Amino acid sequence: MIEKQYRCKRRTQRIFGILLMGLSILILIMASQAITLEESDGTAALLTAPLGLALLFSKKILIR
Repeated sequence: MIEKQYRCKRRTQRIFGILLMGLSILILIMASQAITLEESDGTAALLTAPLGLALLFSKKILIR
């Protein structure tokens, strides 16, 4: 039972990691095609990309 819960949480964590990496890529694409200085701010990608990588490659369960 515990092994099944671990696999389920691990799968969910990987899905969240993939979603965060996709969001980071989307932010960078939007920032690269911006016209004004305010639209070209890609700071959010600096926060979401490491978190996405941590969720993808961590062996620990980081989500609750």
